Amino acid sequence: MNADPLIRVFSASYLRIHHEPKLRSIELEWHAHLQPNEVRTGFQVGMQIAEQRQVQAWIANMTHMGPISSEDQEWIVANWLPRLRLLGLKFLAIVVSDDARNRLSIHNIMSASEQKGYTPAETVYFSSAQDARDWVYQSCCQPTSLPVVTRRF
Repeated sequence: MNADPLIRVFSASYLRIHHEPKLRSIELEWHAHLQPNEVRTGFQVGMQIAEQRQVQAWIANMTHMGPISSEDQEWIVANWLPRLRLLGLKFLAIVVSDDARNRLSIHNIMSASEQKGYTPAETVYFSSAQDARDWVYQSCCQPTSLPVVTRRF
């Protein structure tokens, strides 16, 4: 991968947010079991950074994230997902958690997102953060295989 190094733009005990300028992407790297205010704060800070930096790709790295409460799931669907759609993301990469309850939470959120039409055009699930980064890089930066057109005068 030829992307620039990730730049940490936010850090807390429960979340680190990294920005990759070349790809116009952010990665939210969640940690541990979260308190309700931490989930909402993390998503709001992520959205502010995404808006400021006009990102086109969002990587949700939930490898070490615990379950998301039903109240926070409802908040995400009602408040955060509509804003995410307005952001105009092209790519959403979700790195699946080790926690089965988190995977169920994400399934519920993404099912509601699809029903409401909030899901970005390209949403892909990964088992590793590096695979997600590679996919974003390939999607954003690799030339497509368009046919070569030769002009003759």
